[in-house]
Amino acid sequence: MTESEKLKEQVNELKQSIEGLEKKLAKSEKVKKILMEKVERSVDSTGDSYFMFERNILLQQHVDKRTKELDEVNKRLTAEIEERRQAEEALREGDEKYRAILENIQDAYFEVDLAGNMTFFNDSMCEQTGYSRDELMGMNNRHYTTPETAKRMFKIFNEAFRTERYAKIADYEILKKDGGTRDLELTASILRDADDQPIGFRGLARDSTERKRVQKELQKAKNEAEAATQAKSDFLANMSHEIRTPMNAIIGLSDLALKTELTPRQRDYLMKISLSGNALLGIINDILDFSKIEAGKLAMESIKFNLEDVLINYSNLLGQKVGEKGLELLLDTHPEVPLHLVGDPLRLGQILINLSNNAVKFTDKGDVVISTELVPDEMDEKPDQVMLQFCVRDTGIGMTKEQIDKLFQSFSQADVSTTRKYGGTGLGLAISKRLTEMMGGKIWVESEPGKGSAFFSRLCLGFKLKLKGMGMWCRKQCRGFVF
Repeated sequence: MTESEKLKEQVNELKQSIEGLEKKLAKSEKVKKILMEKVERSVDSTGDSYFMFERNILLQQHVDKRTKELDEVNKRLTAEIEERRQAEEALREGDEKYRAILENIQDAYFEVDLAGNMTFFNDSMCEQTGYSRDELMGMNNRHYTTPETAKRMFKIFNEAFRTERYAKIADYEILKKDGGTRDLELTASILRDADDQPIGFRGLARDSTERKRVQKELQKAKNEAEAATQAKSDFLANMSHEIRTPMNAIIGLSDLALKTELTPRQRDYLMKISLSGNALLGIINDILDFSKIEAGKLAMESIKFNLEDVLINYSNLLGQKVGEKGLELLLDTHPEVPLHLVGDPLRLGQILINLSNNAVKFTDKGDVVISTELVPDEMDEKPDQVMLQFCVRDTGIGMTKEQIDKLFQSFSQADVSTTRKYGGTGLGLAISKRLTEMMGGKIWVESEPGKGSAFFSRLCLGFKLKLKGMGMWCRKQCRGFVF
């Protein structure tokens, strides 16, 4: 039995109760009238007899008593009638609200019997199927679904009837009256009568046609974007390899030529060729690494290494650039930092080189300090790992907050004017950021204009030693060769 039928049945019961009360009230009024007529006839027939006088008094008292009782009954009946009227009004309002909700929701509401025939539905159900109310009433679901969908629905509804759980069909197709199709999502539950016996199903059907269309378009666009990114990365990787081969030849032959007897002008030309070639090779290597990261093909190693070896190799590579500008390179490593670690020493050195090259590039005087310290309480839950924080601090030109916000983006620098003055592609910091994140860390910068900058890279590395007090403390002053 549907909710509307239950409401109608309750309203009919109220009407019958009210009619019964009205009959009782009319009967009590009739009894009162008969008693009064008897009193009047007895007074007329007996005159002023004493006996009749007493009898009349008793009759009057009886009439007054009955009248009072009838008044009380009348009041109770009136109150009960008012209560029933209010209950009937509340039921009527509830029925109207219930129907208004069903008719105004966008989802299709339906009720079917156990055979799958429509017994009740809202206007949205008509809109989804394309049938009118008269056509849809009593229609079986096999009429507007494909045979495969009908079998699927029967199986799911039968399972819901057996387990008394909700029936849910995430995706099924219906056939509209005009021959078109719509995709729906359906949720239904068992419908019971007043005796709690199952008589059918009721549920909601949501039109998912537009959502599925958008999902397909988004997936298509995503696939196209991924294909374009892959093609770009493959192109960059291939071109980087193709360009790097002749560049290595140019650099190698230039170095060999510099070892021969040359005039000052020839030596100057070859040195410039060698320096330019190395600079271009660095750019090519950055592009190759960036393309690998973008394509997800850059694998991180996990091998044992000595941090001191990495820092010494790093200082040797950077010493020449520092010496050419008359700067000092200082390495500070806290004693608590473990030396024997597990990770990717090549990528760790690449991060430090990129950050340091950036520091040297924008520093004309002073020093560049690379400090390493242990971050406490970061890896307590992982006893075989440590969190180390590397800081590259310079005394260069510094940056504003607006310039800092532009850092770590591919092919982007803090200021276009600095790009022209100092050179660079803007890939170094972007690569360092990606590598840091791939090593489970984070990178950030602190800077003020005219006061230098400090780049921080916090990395998660493994270690095998139980004691951490085997670190080193070195303040190493490195002056490179001035050409």
